[in-house]
Amino acid sequence: MPAEKWPLYPLALSGSTYVVLNERYTRKSTPETLKHYMEYCKANGAFRKAPVPVPTREQALADTEQLRQSALWKNIKWVDNGGIGFPWGEQRTWVFIQSQARNIPEPISAKDQSNTMNTMVTQLSTR
Repeated sequence: MPAEKWPLYPLALSGSTYVVLNERYTRKSTPETLKHYMEYCKANGAFRKAPVPVPTREQALADTEQLRQSALWKNIKWVDNGGIGFPWGEQRTWVFIQSQARNIPEPISAKDQSNTMNTMVTQLSTR
């Protein structure tokens, strides 16, 4: 995964959706320490001042499908004999990405929010 083609790796951005491509982002299959990660971020990154907007489930599913159809995705070297390539293979990576999109909660309507709050207030007041 050349860094110039995947500048956010282990994340990827497609449309308005960020996805995690690889949870085990290390060179020797050992977890990176939090201290090392924070030092790297301070030296090389830029911290956001505002949160990243979360897309709807529908938008995330569309964005991830767009990623899978992209030339960038199709040019990933999934596995080779020299041990260089993407560690999980295409199918496992795709299932992992789709699960991220599918696990985005559906928006709650204002009416449902109001009903939930009323129920909580009633439960608290009867204790």
